[in-house]
Amino acid sequence: MSESFDLALRKALGFLAKSDHFEMEVRSHLHTFDRETVDAVVSRLRSKGILNDPNAANRFVASRSGRKAVGTPKLKQGLEQRGASLEIISSALDGRDEKAHALEALNGKFTPDFSGRGKGYRFLLSRGFDCEVSAEVVDEFFKNNVDID
Repeated sequence: MSESFDLALRKALGFLAKSDHFEMEVRSHLHTFDRETVDAVVSRLRSKGILNDPNAANRFVASRSGRKAVGTPKLKQGLEQRGASLEIISSALDGRDEKAHALEALNGKFTPDFSGRGKGYRFLLSRGFDCEVSAEVVDEFFKNNVDID
């Protein structure tokens, strides 16, 4: 292997050691190397299982759940920006329960006795949940609290 390949491989491994990345991100990170070297590095990383777009997509989605949950449109946008294909995005988001994730996000921020229905609704919208899901979840979350701000 060439010195250029070894240098590019070390740079890619250092980049991937910090967090999961998609192939497009790795290629972008190696922009100073020639195309053949980048292709060889990406091929080697894929063959060793170090670079795996479907796994990176699943971990990206998992990292944005629970208290940090965001809506499906925001997840799609983030995955697209990182270079995930439509097939990978669809697979990573398949079976996602939007309402359950919205409720987890709301539970992480508010308590049911809090009288800020409007704040809860705006909070979910800011996290990328759609209007319908946000309204249903806020109604369910604050069902015993009749205060409307």
